[in-house]
Amino acid sequence: MFKHKLIRSPIFISVSIAIVIAIIYTSVCLFWLDLQDHTLLWLGVGVIAALLGLFLLSLWFKKKNNVKAQQLETEEEALSMVIRPLLSEAGKKPIYLIVGPKGSGRSQFLYSSSAIKPMDRTRTAKNDFFEWYESDSAVFIKPDQRLTFQEISSSDGALWDRFVNELIRHTPRKPLAGSLLFIDFEFLIVSEQEQKEYALSALLQRLHSISEKTSAALPIYLFMSKLDKLDGFKEYVQFSSLKTRVEFLTIPLKEAKGAISDYYRDGFQNLVKVLESNALDSSANSADVDEKQAILAFPKQFELCQQEIGYVVERLCESNNGFYSLDVREIFFCSSIQGGRKYNLLAKSCSNYFNLPIIASEHTQLSETPYFSRLLVDSQILPERDFAGENKTYLRGIQRRSRLAFAFSLALIVGGGYYFSTMLEKNLNVIGQLMGINQGESAILDPSFDVMLKGATHSVEPSYSAWLSGTQALDEELLPLNISRLDQSTKIAYEALLKQVEENIIPVVEQGYRMQLTQHQNAFNKSLPLLKGYLMLQDPSKRDIQFLRHQTGQVLNTLSSQPQVVEDPCDILMLTLELSLLQ
Repeated sequence: MFKHKLIRSPIFISVSIAIVIAIIYTSVCLFWLDLQDHTLLWLGVGVIAALLGLFLLSLWFKKKNNVKAQQLETEEEALSMVIRPLLSEAGKKPIYLIVGPKGSGRSQFLYSSSAIKPMDRTRTAKNDFFEWYESDSAVFIKPDQRLTFQEISSSDGALWDRFVNELIRHTPRKPLAGSLLFIDFEFLIVSEQEQKEYALSALLQRLHSISEKTSAALPIYLFMSKLDKLDGFKEYVQFSSLKTRVEFLTIPLKEAKGAISDYYRDGFQNLVKVLESNALDSSANSADVDEKQAILAFPKQFELCQQEIGYVVERLCESNNGFYSLDVREIFFCSSIQGGRKYNLLAKSCSNYFNLPIIASEHTQLSETPYFSRLLVDSQILPERDFAGENKTYLRGIQRRSRLAFAFSLALIVGGGYYFSTMLEKNLNVIGQLMGINQGESAILDPSFDVMLKGATHSVEPSYSAWLSGTQALDEELLPLNISRLDQSTKIAYEALLKQVEENIIPVVEQGYRMQLTQHQNAFNKSLPLLKGYLMLQDPSKRDIQFLRHQTGQVLNTLSSQPQVVEDPCDILMLTLELSLLQ
């Protein structure tokens, strides 16, 4: 088998053919043509090898492209490819997750409550993983049953993880604004206890996994849908004035925190009392005995559901043991039965767009909205879009990276400072060696420096006085505009002064700089200004007279024991250097 595959391999065939051709070519060149220069031989063999290499390279690229084309994408990759464009187009809109048992009325609620208007249906998308509903204000994502209940295989858990990770990747700081948990009355009443336990456990596990990834509490809005399935609801709302006085049937749990069960029981009892107080008035408006009995029975039917709804609330409370992961904000009771306010179909699109009621006309076709549902999302849920906690895992990552960046910056600054100081010390030592500074030279003030400074000053004073006198006389003659030869003589005196300063004063001042550099060669803050002043004396093009005057005066005052000796040579030197820059 292996031999058969090897013979049919294109690599084996191409290499064999290339070897045969190379042998034939070599034989022809050596025995038939009898070439003395083997350049042509090696050139031909090189061409054969190059062609073989190009052929093998083309086979490799072809195989690579075939493997890439045949590679089957996983479901996780397909999910990412589907959801990323939708998230990108949604921008910064708040995202709400809609979960619940199958048939709990999730999609119907979005349309009946006007959370998704007719004009928003063009942005609705549906695939094998989720249903996407988008309005101008928010995004509602309804995951497929296999993602929430793992109905097909164990890979559904990986799909859910990828789904949550994509939401976090889109807006890492606050991925979800909340979750709408739908539990319908029919499911609570008809289903077996094991079925309810399984459904709630799966839903709470999925929601809890989101909180684990973000390390923040997820706002939960519990919707008890299909209220109209209770016996007597239709007759009750038909004759009751409650629908005109109460917009929504809710139990607020925002302030409950650790006492959710107590808040729930008190709120439920208050709702029962309100329903019972309106039951007698509603039954008085009906003349039918059956309707009266249904109206009076509805509050009792609703009260009997307290234990079933309480079981759901208790399961939500149990999921917060040890970590506050699910923040139950409110319980809403909504129905799917059509009734309540009536709206003209001709003005329905305008009403849905502007959220304004339109007074019903005498038109024969009228549209009705479900009780206790219209504008529920816009008025009760969307105002809390910013209430969701921030992703603490993401914030801790930012904090960790900030600390690492700070530590790296600090290490870089310290290392750079150490490197700079080391290099500065080495450079100063090299400059000191070039300047002839002796490490062992005495730093104690030498009295002979005053003698040297006085001698240099006395040798320059005649030329300095002559130049001053000539300059003064020249200024006096310029006033009456007399022409004389004082200008030429003054220039000669200045040139003589400049020459004597360079020969007498500057060497003494340089000697003073070197003595100070020797004394402060290990103190960078003192040696750098000294070195700068010394180099300014050497290079006329880089002189800063103001700095040089200050630094030279400081050096001479430090070295001289007689301050009056310093003034004359310093003035002469600075004046000469300043005039030399002006010329």
